[in-house]
Amino acid sequence: MQLDESVNLQIARVEILPLIDVVFLLLVFFIVMFINMTVQRGLPVALPEVSDPEIVSQAGLQITISDVGLISVEGLQIELDQLISHIKRIPDNVERPIIIQGDNQAELGIALQILEKLTQAGFSNIAFAANKRERPVDRAQ
Repeated sequence: MQLDESVNLQIARVEILPLIDVVFLLLVFFIVMFINMTVQRGLPVALPEVSDPEIVSQAGLQITISDVGLISVEGLQIELDQLISHIKRIPDNVERPIIIQGDNQAELGIALQILEKLTQAGFSNIAFAANKRERPVDRAQ
Protein backbone atom coordinates (compact mmCIF):
# COMPACT_ATOMS: atom_id res chain seq x y z
CA MET A 1 0.00 0.00 0.00
CA GLN A 2 1.32 3.36 -0.96
CA LEU A 3 0.47 6.57 0.87
CA ASP A 4 -0.87 9.53 -1.00
CA GLU A 5 1.61 12.36 -0.64
CA SER A 6 -1.14 14.94 -1.00
CA VAL A 7 -2.46 14.13 2.48
CA ASN A 8 -1.09 16.66 4.97
CA LEU A 9 0.22 15.10 8.13
CA GLN A 10 -0.51 17.35 11.11
CA ILE A 11 1.67 17.39 14.16
CA ALA A 12 -0.17 16.85 17.44
CA ARG A 13 -0.33 19.98 19.64
CA VAL A 14 -1.19 20.54 23.23
CA GLU A 15 -3.42 23.55 23.66
CA ILE A 16 -1.86 25.45 26.52
CA LEU A 17 -4.32 28.34 26.89
CA PRO A 18 -7.09 26.29 28.55
CA LEU A 19 -4.46 24.71 30.79
CA ILE A 20 -3.26 28.16 31.89
CA ASP A 21 -6.85 29.18 32.67
CA VAL A 22 -7.39 26.12 34.85
CA VAL A 23 -4.10 26.58 36.70
CA PHE A 24 -4.86 30.26 37.28
CA LEU A 25 -8.31 29.45 38.69
CA LEU A 26 -6.82 26.84 41.02
CA LEU A 27 -4.20 29.33 42.17
CA VAL A 28 -6.84 31.99 42.91
CA PHE A 29 -8.96 29.43 44.76
CA PHE A 30 -6.11 28.35 47.01
CA ILE A 31 -4.97 31.92 47.69
CA VAL A 32 -8.49 32.96 48.73
CA MET A 33 -8.91 29.87 50.90
CA PHE A 34 -5.52 30.44 52.55
CA ILE A 35 -6.35 34.07 53.35
CA ASN A 36 -9.70 33.15 54.90
CA MET A 37 -8.26 30.36 57.05
CA THR A 38 -7.49 31.63 60.52
CA VAL A 39 -6.36 29.32 63.26
CA GLN A 40 -8.11 29.93 66.55
CA ARG A 41 -6.07 28.56 69.40
CA GLY A 42 -7.19 29.22 72.92
CA LEU A 43 -10.31 29.96 74.85
CA PRO A 44 -13.27 31.68 73.20
CA VAL A 45 -13.16 35.33 74.25
CA ALA A 46 -15.05 38.53 73.42
CA LEU A 47 -12.26 40.88 72.38
CA PRO A 48 -12.47 44.60 73.14
CA GLU A 49 -13.07 46.97 70.24
CA VAL A 50 -10.77 49.77 69.09
CA SER A 51 -11.23 52.26 66.28
CA ASP A 52 -7.90 51.82 64.47
CA PRO A 53 -6.17 48.51 65.26
CA GLU A 54 -2.69 47.76 63.95
CA ILE A 55 -2.50 44.51 62.01
CA VAL A 56 0.19 41.98 62.97
CA SER A 57 1.36 40.25 59.81
CA GLN A 58 2.87 37.11 61.32
CA ALA A 59 1.14 34.28 63.08
CA GLY A 60 1.95 34.83 66.69
CA LEU A 61 2.07 32.88 69.89
CA GLN A 62 -1.38 33.33 71.41
CA ILE A 63 -1.95 33.88 75.11
CA THR A 64 -5.65 33.96 76.00
CA ILE A 65 -7.23 35.42 79.14
CA SER A 66 -10.84 34.36 79.71
CA ASP A 67 -13.52 36.44 81.40
CA VAL A 68 -13.01 34.50 84.66
CA GLY A 69 -9.21 34.88 84.61
CA LEU A 70 -8.13 31.55 83.09
CA ILE A 71 -4.87 31.78 81.13
CA SER A 72 -4.05 29.55 78.17
CA VAL A 73 -1.08 29.45 75.82
CA GLU A 74 -1.82 28.00 72.38
CA GLY A 75 -4.96 26.35 73.78
CA LEU A 76 -3.29 24.75 76.82
CA GLN A 77 -4.53 26.12 80.14
CA ILE A 78 -1.68 27.08 82.50
CA GLU A 79 -1.07 29.02 85.70
CA LEU A 80 0.55 32.47 85.68
CA ASP A 81 3.67 31.11 87.42
CA GLN A 82 4.20 28.56 84.62
CA LEU A 83 3.84 31.07 81.78
CA ILE A 84 7.49 31.83 80.97
CA SER A 85 8.71 28.25 81.39
CA HIS A 86 5.93 27.03 79.11
CA ILE A 87 6.66 29.65 76.42
CA LYS A 88 10.39 28.86 76.46
CA ARG A 89 9.60 25.20 75.68
CA ILE A 90 7.75 26.19 72.48
CA PRO A 91 10.03 26.07 69.40
CA ASP A 92 10.71 29.35 67.57
CA ASN A 93 9.22 31.40 70.41
CA VAL A 94 11.74 34.25 70.09
CA GLU A 95 11.01 35.09 66.45
CA ARG A 96 7.21 34.96 66.72
CA PRO A 97 5.23 37.89 68.11
CA ILE A 98 3.24 37.23 71.26
CA ILE A 99 -0.44 38.14 70.98
CA ILE A 100 -2.42 38.56 74.19
CA GLN A 101 -6.13 37.97 73.65
CA GLY A 102 -7.95 39.28 76.68
CA ASP A 103 -11.68 38.96 77.08
CA ASN A 104 -13.60 42.24 77.30
CA GLN A 105 -14.68 41.32 80.83
CA ALA A 106 -11.26 40.08 82.04
CA GLU A 107 -9.41 41.91 84.78
CA LEU A 108 -6.74 44.31 83.61
CA GLY A 109 -4.42 43.20 86.40
CA ILE A 110 -3.92 39.75 84.91
CA ALA A 111 -2.99 41.21 81.52
CA LEU A 112 -0.51 43.57 83.17
CA GLN A 113 1.06 40.72 85.15
CA ILE A 114 1.46 38.70 81.95
CA LEU A 115 2.96 41.72 80.17
CA GLU A 116 5.39 42.27 83.06
CA LYS A 117 6.52 38.63 83.09
CA LEU A 118 7.04 38.63 79.32
CA THR A 119 9.10 41.84 79.30
CA GLN A 120 11.22 40.64 82.25
CA ALA A 121 11.92 37.40 80.34
CA GLY A 122 13.21 39.41 77.37
CA PHE A 123 10.27 39.24 74.98
CA SER A 124 9.70 42.54 73.19
CA ASN A 125 7.37 41.77 70.27
CA ILE A 126 4.10 41.76 72.26
CA ALA A 127 0.67 42.87 71.02
CA PHE A 128 -2.89 42.89 72.34
CA ALA A 129 -5.67 41.49 70.14
CA ALA A 130 -8.76 43.59 69.49
CA ASN A 131 -11.62 43.80 67.03
CA LYS A 132 -12.11 46.81 64.81
CA ARG A 133 -14.93 49.06 65.99
CA GLU A 134 -17.68 49.47 63.40
CA ARG A 135 -18.66 53.00 64.38
CA PRO A 136 -16.52 55.61 66.11
CA VAL A 137 -17.46 56.39 69.68
CA ASP A 138 -19.22 59.72 70.19
CA ARG A 139 -17.17 61.45 72.91
CA ALA A 140 -19.62 64.38 73.27
CA GLN A 141 -22.01 62.36 75.44
